[in-house]
Amino acid sequence: PRLCYALCLGASPLDSNGLSESQEDQAFVRDRFVLPVRLGGGGFRPTVERAQFLNTPNKVAPQLATKQTRGLWPSLDSVFGAGSFNAENAATRWAAFYASESRCALVLQSEWSRLQ
Repeated sequence: PRLCYALCLGASPLDSNGLSESQEDQAFVRDRFVLPVRLGGGGFRPTVERAQFLNTPNKVAPQLATKQTRGLWPSLDSVFGAGSFNAENAATRWAAFYASESRCALVLQSEWSRLQ
């Protein structure tokens, strides 16, 4: 998630060194970001929900791209690889996506490796 936030926000709110050198309390943003939403924080849980987040692409991508089941967006086969989500390709289903080296692919691969 750190790389994801850095790409999206231009900085990592989880960096304990702060977002700028002039920040008086370097860990303020990080501390606020991990507070529960009900307490005015960002509600981020550093590792608790990582596996659930990483499971989302496994659930959604096949529904979008798989021609065999009349996916919602069959043109994504060029991104994921034709037939990647068919049962016989379960072991290599993300290979074409990772090989694309897109930002999303790199972040997904990095986070998956980190979880393991």
